Amino acid sequence: MKKILFVFLFLLFGFLLWYLFLKPYDYLIKFKAGTSPRFVYEGVENWTQTLDSALLSPTTDFRSFSQQIVMNDSTYTYNWKVNPINDSLSVVKVYIKDENHSLANKIAIPFTKSAIEVISKNRLSEFKKGLDAFLKTFRVKIEGQENNPGSFCACISSKSTTKDKAQVMVAGNDIIVPFLYNNGVEIKGKPLVKVTRWNQDDKTIAFDFCFPVTKTDSLPVHEKITYKKIKARKSIKAIFNGNYRFSDRAWYAITDYAQQKNIKLDNNPLEIFHNDPHNGGNAIQWKTEVFIPVKE
Repeated sequence: MKKILFVFLFLLFGFLLWYLFLKPYDYLIKFKAGTSPRFVYEGVENWTQTLDSALLSPTTDFRSFSQQIVMNDSTYTYNWKVNPINDSLSVVKVYIKDENHSLANKIAIPFTKSAIEVISKNRLSEFKKGLDAFLKTFRVKIEGQENNPGSFCACISSKSTTKDKAQVMVAGNDIIVPFLYNNGVEIKGKPLVKVTRWNQDDKTIAFDFCFPVTKTDSLPVHEKITYKKIKARKSIKAIFNGNYRFSDRAWYAITDYAQQKNIKLDNNPLEIFHNDPHNGGNAIQWKTEVFIPVKE
């Protein structure tokens, strides 16, 4: 009997030692998100920008990252672990620690609703609402491998961030369309973007904004417009629905899909836009075909 009591007390002491001094977090919150780890991270990134004193660690993994939030006399560390169940569902675990009051929190949590519990539940509840609203602004559907359509185009070359791509496209549209119309050149298809350089670290791109035209020997000359042939290539295709400002989300979805399938890509996306934003309407109904070529 004494031996059993000794073992029990030893295990209890070991548990208390771990719980109070070795356990790396004070409180855990778990929830499901209807998206991939990459877009959970983007949601956290957007949320962090709305907070007064918060920092988010950069990551290329998206399954594990940390966030620090300062509030009053507390510095909260949120360690995020995002486990993808499939392409459209992830389990999110947030391990929360108050760097200034960790021991007090661990003592209080089993017996009462501590400040860290109340604050964290409220904060992450608001985050989840914002994430769900964010995910409703776009849809991405991977359609698998398919050749992108080849075409001959009139193009304007530009550089920008991915966020500013649509604005640069509008400026290019105001040059190309009137020029082609005034010179009797018929546009033969949907406008498109061919990315020639994509830096995923700083989210900058170089790209051609183009309109398909018929190739002739007498095409008009403009200092900012060049004529280029876009070759048909084996690619991974996705359909993006949403505002064209955010169509790069399909690029990341394709990249994630290719990594899962062990497919090597040339990271030069091609986008074909099916709707004119000038006509208005609900952006979630706008359609973009997105192709990223498979490495040959």
